[in-house]
Amino acid sequence: MKHKEDPKSLVIPVQKLKQPIGEFYIGVLDAKRLCEITEFDVRRIISERGFETYLGIQRPLNLDRVKDIAQYVTTADACFPTSVVLSVDGVCADYDETAGTLTLSNYLDPEDPEKDVFYKRIAKVIDGQHRIEALKNFKGSDFDINVCIFVDIDVAQEGYIFSTVNLTQTKVSKSLAYDLLDLAKSRSPQKLCHNVAVALDLDEKRPVPNATRLKQPR
Repeated sequence: MKHKEDPKSLVIPVQKLKQPIGEFYIGVLDAKRLCEITEFDVRRIISERGFETYLGIQRPLNLDRVKDIAQYVTTADACFPTSVVLSVDGVCADYDETAGTLTLSNYLDPEDPEKDVFYKRIAKVIDGQHRIEALKNFKGSDFDINVCIFVDIDVAQEGYIFSTVNLTQTKVSKSLAYDLLDLAKSRSPQKLCHNVAVALDLDEKRPVPNATRLKQPR
């Protein structure tokens, strides 16, 4: 029976974690391979026999956000310290406890090619779709991404993890984020702009109509 693609796999050294939600795996993938195996499960509505059904858990891509991240990854100090969260069907994953590896493979159904899981669809993205989309045109030599991989979970669990990750985050105030730039030892455009802004604010001769000066320690 003819399949649309040949068998293909990817071996990832991983660490298995156990938490109340269950077991999952932490590993590292370079940006190119991550982009090759992921798809976005965007929220959508389908109509069948007069009934509407909601599918997918992801918000539609924000192209402005993707553009901003794509510019950010080209900077000298680009960094994604938090994990991209993925969901993989059990038929596509094989964990070797002795070797500490997780093998991800496309699935070629022996009886029905319509059930095949293509290599580019091995992993559904639970969190991190904008980072992945921004990295698709990354031209640098190295950009490793830490990944969190859940195997054989249902869509309800995927939705729960997505909502937990995105609803429990507390945003850092921009004022604090900019003030922390002053701690950087290396030069950067961001630190330069911060220092210029602080210097201008401390200049007593600078006219500041209808504004309150920042109080900085001298």
